[in-house]
Amino acid sequence: MYLPSIPANSCFVAIYAVFMFVTLFHILRRSRRARWGWVLPAGFFFASIGYGLRLPRSFSALSSVTLYAVQYMCVVLSPCAFLAFNYIVFGRFIVALDPDLKEEGKQRKRQKSRLTFIPPRLVGRGFIISDVCTFLIQATGGGLQSAGGSQRPVGDKIFVVGLVLQAGK
Repeated sequence: MYLPSIPANSCFVAIYAVFMFVTLFHILRRSRRARWGWVLPAGFFFASIGYGLRLPRSFSALSSVTLYAVQYMCVVLSPCAFLAFNYIVFGRFIVALDPDLKEEGKQRKRQKSRLTFIPPRLVGRGFIISDVCTFLIQATGGGLQSAGGSQRPVGDKIFVVGLVLQAGK
C-alpha cells in the first residue's frame, strides 16, 4: 500500500503556496490588466491543496474515499490551469508579434493572423474549452476509480482516455 512521504508532500505544499502568493501579488498589483492570469494562482492553489490533503494519508492507511478522491483530483487535474494559462499567453503573443494585428489594435484581435490558422482571441478560448472537457473526462474516470469494485477498471480506462486527450493537444 502506498503511503505518501510527509517531507516531500510538505515541500510541494510550500512550493506551490509560495508560487501562488507570488503570482497573486503580481496579478493584484496590475489590477484589471492582468485578470486573465487568475488561472495560474488557481492552479497553484489546487495543487497545494492536493498535496496538503495527502498528509493525513501519511499517518494512517485508513482514510476516507472522499478525502482520497479530492486530493487525487487536485493533484492530477491542477495542470489544466497551467495549460490554460499557456494558451492565453500564446494568444497574446500572437497579437504582440504580428505587425498586422498591432497596427489597428483590439479590433484586429478577432481577425486571423498570418502566424496561426485561428484568430488570436479564439486560441485561448478554444484550448480552455478543450481543457474543461478533458478535465470532466478525467474527473469522471477518477470518480469511478475511487468508487472501487467493478467500476474501478472502467474508471481507469476513462481516466487514461482523458489524459491522452489532454496530452494530445
